[in-house]
Amino acid sequence: MKKVLDIDICSAVIVSEALSGTADAACSSTAPTTGTNVVCTGAGILPVAAVAGSSAVSIGIDSTVAAALSRSSAPVAFSVVRASTIANSGG
Repeated sequence: MKKVLDIDICSAVIVSEALSGTADAACSSTAPTTGTNVVCTGAGILPVAAVAGSSAVSIGIDSTVAAALSRSSAPVAFSVVRASTIANSGG
C-alpha cells in the first residue's frame, strides 16, 4: 500500500508542475559544443557562447525572445565560431 501511495504523490507533483502555467525562458544550451543546435525562446534569456574550438554550432532565436542584457555583465549576447550560424527569427 505504501508503494502505491508514493507513486500517487509523485504523479500529483508532476501534474501540478505541468498545470502551473509558468513558462521558462531559456536557450537549450548556454555553452554549446561542436554540432549542437541551440534553440532560444521567451523573455529573460541568458547569453549563449559556443565553447572555444567548437564548430557547426547553430543558434536559433525565435520571435518570442526578449532580453535585456547589460553590456557590462554580458558584452556578447550570442557568439559562435568556425562554420557556425546564428538565425534571428524575431520581428
